Amino acid sequence: MRKIGSYVWAFLAMLAAVIVLGFATIGTTVSAGDSMTCFAGKTVAYQFVGGSKTVESVYVNVGAIYDKIGATAKIEVEYASSTTSTSGTDIATPYQMSNIASTAGRNGLNYNWQQVVSGANKTASRLFFKTDKSLELYEIVAFDKNGNRIEMMPASLTSPYAMEDCLKTLDAQERLTKDFLADKSMRKVFTQEEGVTLTAINTLGAKAYEGLTYNLDGNFGVLATAFSSASVGLFGVSPFALRLPSMLAAVASIVFLFLLCKELFKSEKYAFFASLFFVLGGILTSVGRLGTPHIMVASALIAAAYFAYRFFAKGISANAPIRSGLNVFAAGSLCALAIVMETLAVVPALGVFVLVGFGVRRVFLAEKVAKAKLGVDEKAEEISEEKKAKLAEIKKEYAYKKRVSIAFGLLSFVAVTFVLLLIVGVAFYKPFVLAYDNAGEHSKSFLALLFANVLDSAKADFLTTAEAKGSVFAWLLPFRSDVLYSAKVGSQTVVWSASMNMGLSFLSLAALAFVTVKVAYGFVVKTKDKVDLRVRRAYFVFLVAMATSMIAAGAKGAPTVLASTLFTAALFSFVPLAALALETCKCKEKQTVISVILYATLAAALVFFVIGSLATVGAAKPLLGGNSGGGDGEIWTDNY
Repeated sequence: MRKIGSYVWAFLAMLAAVIVLGFATIGTTVSAGDSMTCFAGKTVAYQFVGGSKTVESVYVNVGAIYDKIGATAKIEVEYASSTTSTSGTDIATPYQMSNIASTAGRNGLNYNWQQVVSGANKTASRLFFKTDKSLELYEIVAFDKNGNRIEMMPASLTSPYAMEDCLKTLDAQERLTKDFLADKSMRKVFTQEEGVTLTAINTLGAKAYEGLTYNLDGNFGVLATAFSSASVGLFGVSPFALRLPSMLAAVASIVFLFLLCKELFKSEKYAFFASLFFVLGGILTSVGRLGTPHIMVASALIAAAYFAYRFFAKGISANAPIRSGLNVFAAGSLCALAIVMETLAVVPALGVFVLVGFGVRRVFLAEKVAKAKLGVDEKAEEISEEKKAKLAEIKKEYAYKKRVSIAFGLLSFVAVTFVLLLIVGVAFYKPFVLAYDNAGEHSKSFLALLFANVLDSAKADFLTTAEAKGSVFAWLLPFRSDVLYSAKVGSQTVVWSASMNMGLSFLSLAALAFVTVKVAYGFVVKTKDKVDLRVRRAYFVFLVAMATSMIAAGAKGAPTVLASTLFTAALFSFVPLAALALETCKCKEKQTVISVILYATLAAALVFFVIGSLATVGAAKPLLGGNSGGGDGEIWTDNY
């Protein structure tokens, strides 16, 4: 058994730290409970347990609103002092709540607690909830002037709703206190993007009601939403459930980047530094705890690149052609998975496909080399029987290898994509009808619905990063940050921003410039040195990753987290690649120079990583030009 090296142990320790910190910061496991569908204009009635109470404040948790994103729903809470009342008097001015997004006001926060009544001081025995837009109501809770929660039960009056449905809006109240809901850092835990994802999850399992608008996440294919849906279905509507798939995908992306760089560099040391810089880069630690499928797509593509390079480097084994050919199948299948999750992932997937193509080309070249070693001219009229037999054996062997590699490539890149799309279309046919057709009278074919979702997932309607409009470089280089979470805690504002590590970014750009010169010089002198050739291969792999990421961002019309994650994974890997390039230098102190480069970069990365983390506490506004929306001063961004 091969002994595990010190840098592998270091990598495992780093991975363990990422997992521990991920679980520590991913968010609460407390679920919002079940929800009921409240229809526009219809009233939900509640009665107070134990008689009349003095209502001081009322909070609600509203999920999906069945209208277009950005539309406003008017929420009204009424009270009645009579035990027989079927209607009541407004406690306060109707609460205006935008559906997830909001261009005016700050109330577009679905799936978060909203205080719809404050300072009412009304004596009542019944409470009524109604809205002018159909929506999912998760919870409604009332408090008296002393901050005590008022126990409620669905009223036994004539109601358009079944008792069991109304009870769903009261099933998660045991943990709710006035102090809990008054704390904005606890009350508002989902970002706007996460609200979109949760709305899409709701659409996957929604009942078909005539006239309601159903929203699927326009930034991703339904398969990505389904992965998030599985976690939410298991753990409930909670930050932990929604963000768990992202955290696991982030861990997987670190692992596959380490494995890819280990193959490229032939060095566990340099692979460790590449994965470490990726972790300290800023983007991964942010999106790895965001409840959207961004990182799932990026992780699939990094894994695909690893298997594609394994095939390129190792080819098809004569002893186990099928098993070694599975590298091609894995690369293509992971690309197919990424494309079905996010349509524009097809751009970086093309880079993986090109790498597989070069691997297939090497199989053809290997056949030529094998024939050349045999020392015969195939066109010659006189060839010995022995050499004819060997020549036939070579042709047979490589014909089989070529068929395996080409077949696996086509099967995975093309067939798996098609099959996954069909599976998604069949499994989620009803949500497609709800989102893209008329639920009452179907007019679109199955393929038309499927195509509509494919086009929909190519949009950039609601990415956090869509706010950084104007240049695809806005997130690909450290020119700005974007806030994913912020809250007022005591006298301090706590902010979690997604921004690239500035120190690491510029050092990586310097490393990129150095390696570019080194590779260009190698072409001029026609180097045959193995390390130089290894550097060249890695250089083009990383360069293609960066280029396709930028093209994908440009196609979106705005920088995306997907593109930025892939871009940083490649960019930061140029530092250890520069160290590898220095190994071919003739200076006597090259190992010292290499160590200085690696550890100096690590020190700079740590400093900027810590500064970026500490600077978010007590900040009056973003340090790097992040989105500072207006509002009440307690939360200065809509994106937390």
